[in-house]
Amino acid sequence: MDDPLKTCPICNEPCDVEFNTLGKKGCARIKDSSQRRQNRTVQPGQRVHIECRRDYTNDNNIEKDLRQQNRDTDKTELGERSTRSKQHRFDFASCCFFCGTRVNLSKTRGPDEAYRVRTLSLQTEILKKCDERNDEWADIVKGKLEFARDLHAADAVYHITCNCNFRALGLSIPKRYNDKPGAYALTNAPSRSVGRPPDTEKLEVFEKTAEYLINHDDEQITIGELVQKMQEFSGGVGYTTKWMKEKLLERFDEKIIIANILGKSNVVTFRTTAKSILHDFYNSPKTNDDESEKLKLVKAAAALIKNEIKAASATTNKEYPTSEDISSGAYNLDFVPQSLQLFLRLIFSEKDADNKIASVGQACPGSST
Repeated sequence: MDDPLKTCPICNEPCDVEFNTLGKKGCARIKDSSQRRQNRTVQPGQRVHIECRRDYTNDNNIEKDLRQQNRDTDKTELGERSTRSKQHRFDFASCCFFCGTRVNLSKTRGPDEAYRVRTLSLQTEILKKCDERNDEWADIVKGKLEFARDLHAADAVYHITCNCNFRALGLSIPKRYNDKPGAYALTNAPSRSVGRPPDTEKLEVFEKTAEYLINHDDEQITIGELVQKMQEFSGGVGYTTKWMKEKLLERFDEKIIIANILGKSNVVTFRTTAKSILHDFYNSPKTNDDESEKLKLVKAAAALIKNEIKAASATTNKEYPTSEDISSGAYNLDFVPQSLQLFLRLIFSEKDADNKIASVGQACPGSST
C-alpha cells in the first residue's frame, strides 16, 4: 500500500522524482490555495511534485479553475431546473391553480364548481392576497402565478371553494382535494386566525354571485339585484344590500363603479381600462383569415367605445333634463363619448352630422331618455 505522505496530494501520483517535502510554510501556501479551490488537504512532511505545486498555487490558474467550476455549476443547476420544469409543467387550462387538482368545468353547482379566469385583475388580487397570507400555500400559489404571468391568456381555471378558502385568511386547501392527483402537499396547514370564523358557505355563494356579475357586465345590474341573485343561488341565504356593496368593493376594489344612473340606483359596472382591452386584442391568437382578423379589430374598437360609454354613464347627472335640453342637439352630443363621435363622423360622410350623432347620444345609457 502506497505511503500517503509519498503521494502527491494534487495529482495523486507517487512522488519519486522532482518533488518537495512540505513544511509548515509550504502547507500554509497550499492550504490557502485549497481553501479558494475547496478541493485539497495537506499536512507537513507530505511530498508534492514541484510542477504540481507551482501550477496549483498559481493565482492565474486558481482564477481560471474557479471560473470553470462556476460554469459547470451553472450548467448543472440549469439542467436541474429544466428537468424540474419538464416534470412539473403545470396545466393551467385543466387544473386549479389554487389546489393543483384537475377541474371539471361541467360542474355548475356544488363544491366542485369551477370557472375560467375571465378578468385580468384576478391575478393581481390573488398576488396581493398571497402577500397577506404569507404562508406555505401562498408561496405555492404565488410561484404558479409568477410562472403563468397571465392567467387570462393561459385560460386558467380554479375551484370556487379553493378561491374562497384562499381569500379567507386562516383556511387551507379544501379537504376534498387533498387526496386527489396533483394536490399540493402542504407541510404546515394554516392555523385558524383569532376571531369569528369565516362563513365559507356564504363566501362560496358570494363568489358565485361575483362571477355572475362578471359574466353579465353588459347588463346594468344593481346591488339589490345581486342580493336577490345571491339568495337565488343559496336558496334564501344572502347578504344585506349594505354588506353586498362592501364585499363587492373589497372583492373588486377600484375595478368597479357603483353609481346611480337615471332610473336605477346602485348600478354596478366594471371600470375596464383601455390598456386591458388592447392587451386582450394583441394577445389573442392570430389567424390567417383576414375576415376573422377584421372582426376582432372591430370588436376591440367596440369594446373601447363601450367602455367610454359606461364610464360616462356612471358620472351622469342624477336630475332629469328639461324639455329644452331634450330637444337640444348640443345637449345630446354631450352624451356621446369622443371615441364614438369620431367613429360616427367617419361613417356619416356629410359635413354636418351632429343631428345624427346626437340621436345616438339619446340612446346612450344615462342620457335624457
